[in-house]
Amino acid sequence: MRALPFLKTTLLALMLAFSTTAWAQDDEGDGENEATPVEQEGPKRVSGVMGFFMPGFGMRDLSALNTYTGNTEFSDNGFSLGGGGVLMIRSFMLGGEGASFLDDKTSVGNTAMNLQSGWGKGTLGYVVYGRKGLLIYPKVGFGAYNESLTFEKTNGSTSVDSIFTGNYSNTNLSKNGLLLSFGAGFEWMPGFDETAGSGLVFGFDAGYNMAVSEGNWYSLDSKLYGGPSVTPTGIFVNLHIGFGGWNRQ
Repeated sequence: MRALPFLKTTLLALMLAFSTTAWAQDDEGDGENEATPVEQEGPKRVSGVMGFFMPGFGMRDLSALNTYTGNTEFSDNGFSLGGGGVLMIRSFMLGGEGASFLDDKTSVGNTAMNLQSGWGKGTLGYVVYGRKGLLIYPKVGFGAYNESLTFEKTNGSTSVDSIFTGNYSNTNLSKNGLLLSFGAGFEWMPGFDETAGSGLVFGFDAGYNMAVSEGNWYSLDSKLYGGPSVTPTGIFVNLHIGFGGWNRQ
């Protein structure tokens, strides 16, 4: 959580810098349009669509889980894989994206544990700079996350008889919650001319995920009480590799 004030300050500074650059760049003419200030144009809007594959890196808050399960070594940092898409209408951006962390495994004694984490969210952004195939934008997101934890005994085999006698060694727990995020992104399309283009898109986004609610743990459909807190709260950075097209209006 200590990273949040620094991140907010950085993103605000980037937004102000990019906004100033966008206005200055869009006021440049082609030579014959620079005769008088009256003929100069204001910033143009961007419309289009893009979709992308999204490998990334993110932080999670697993300190309570590690303490609760006996000082296990679940990592607060993890790699993720996902994807998303964005519709742009006159520089307003409406999108959706989702990702899952790679499985994190550890053990305590004869118990192996496997943690799976994933999230999905809708996003709203605005293009503060859009020219020559380059887009820069701040964005916010709201969605949900899921945490799943599987326990398995490693010192014996499991049989059908063990299930009926109540000695089954495998247990899966899961929980859900709501997620809020703040961030900014950068996209670049090679071969874009001054006004329009389509093709491969490369970029990245970075920001901060924050859990705004946390539900109970569940085993199958049964609600459980107590247990440790597990949330995807923390900084994230994602690469974007995809395809799209947009134009300046």
